[in-house]
Amino acid sequence: MGPTVLAKNFTFALGSTSDIFRSDWVAVDPQFKNWNIHYFLQTLSPTSPTNGVTITVETSFDTVEVTSFGESSVNSLGNGNITPALEMARYARLKLSTSDSNGLFGTLSVWLQPKSE
Repeated sequence: MGPTVLAKNFTFALGSTSDIFRSDWVAVDPQFKNWNIHYFLQTLSPTSPTNGVTITVETSFDTVEVTSFGESSVNSLGNGNITPALEMARYARLKLSTSDSNGLFGTLSVWLQPKSE
C-alpha cells in the first residue's frame, strides 16, 4: 500500500490568526489504523515566523464528527514527521492554520503512510 497524499506542492496563504484552510476529505484504507504523517515545507515567507504554520490532519468516520489525528507547528523549511494522537478513522483531511499576527505564504506537501501494528 502506497502513501495517501493530502497535499502535493500546495501553495497556501494564511492572512491572519483567523485564517484556516481545510482540504477535501480523502478516503483511507480501513484495514490500517496506524499511519505515519510526513510533511515537506518547501518555501515559507516570512522566513522567520513567530510560530509558523500549524499542520493538522483531521480524521472522521462520517465527515461530520471530526477529531485531530495529529498536529504540529512548523516554522522552518524541510521535512519531518508528526506523531499521530489516535487511530485513523475512515476519512482524513488536511487543516492549515497559524497563530502568527502576520500573514504566511508557503509551499507544502503532506502525506500519510500506513504502517503495520
